[in-house]
Amino acid sequence: IRFQFSLTDVQADNFFSGMMKEVMTLILYKMSFTPFLPSSLNLFINLRSLNLIRCQLGDIRMVGKLSNLEILSLEGSDIEELPEEIAHLTHLRLLNLTDCYELGFIPTNLTSNLTCLEELYMGGCDNIEWEVEGSRSESKNASLSELQNLHNLTTLEISIKDTSVLSRGFQFPAKLETYNILIGNISEWGRSQNWYGEALGPSRTLKLTGSSWTSISSLTTVEDLRLAELKGVKDLLYDLDVEGFPPLKHLHIHGSDELLHIINSRRLRNPHSSAFPNLKSLLLYNLYTMEEICHGPIPTLSFAKLEVIKVRNCHGLD
Repeated sequence: IRFQFSLTDVQADNFFSGMMKEVMTLILYKMSFTPFLPSSLNLFINLRSLNLIRCQLGDIRMVGKLSNLEILSLEGSDIEELPEEIAHLTHLRLLNLTDCYELGFIPTNLTSNLTCLEELYMGGCDNIEWEVEGSRSESKNASLSELQNLHNLTTLEISIKDTSVLSRGFQFPAKLETYNILIGNISEWGRSQNWYGEALGPSRTLKLTGSSWTSISSLTTVEDLRLAELKGVKDLLYDLDVEGFPPLKHLHIHGSDELLHIINSRRLRNPHSSAFPNLKSLLLYNLYTMEEICHGPIPTLSFAKLEVIKVRNCHGLD
């Protein structure tokens, strides 16, 4: 049984009291639940999916009593902090916090207790105050290292503005099959770009700005790589991944004024090994200092599947 409501304001505590206990999916859209959720929500003892989409939310600690919940979506809502009671939802498989722009606090150990979690969506949550790795502070904020305890996590969407919260060589959960990860300041790319949800079908998308690439230990699984305002990178292949980006299908580089080459075969340990063998599209925008795509001999089978090249404002390539 599924119920969906679209109202502007509901505050009555008995709002849910007349509904059947067999309801398994509840979708509430653009509703106001302040200062807290109505206690009658407890009647949904068999609820599996709760969706509070673009709602005005205050205290939602009551959600922690919905012990059978498997899906919780707060997408687009104005919640400012997640209560520690969410950690009681040990059957939760999907948590959607997309575009919760006001969200600033997640308690420590909350996410790591959601051991059944398979999908986590946090795109647009740029204001979360993650605990800085290695800090000796008494902070009660969650750290990103807790994600490594989610051994069932296969899908992740997240944006991390402050790279200081990542330890050097930070690794995301090993079982990730699909991800859309942004690390760095989104403003360095420009508001014309859509960072979230634009991938067509499942993909492994990583977006890095500035010097955020130094926080990543490996790029060997990335299929869609987008780079903006890179710092400290002159030869992309040598500086970022000497393995040649074997699974990469799409590469977009924007506004990186230190970049000289995509490949500099003269710096490679094995200049004859292939690079970008599965790349389908290459987009180069506003790279004013770039001199060549490939400096020196092109490694065998490199760019063998390339279908699309777009170049804009790269005057050194003329």
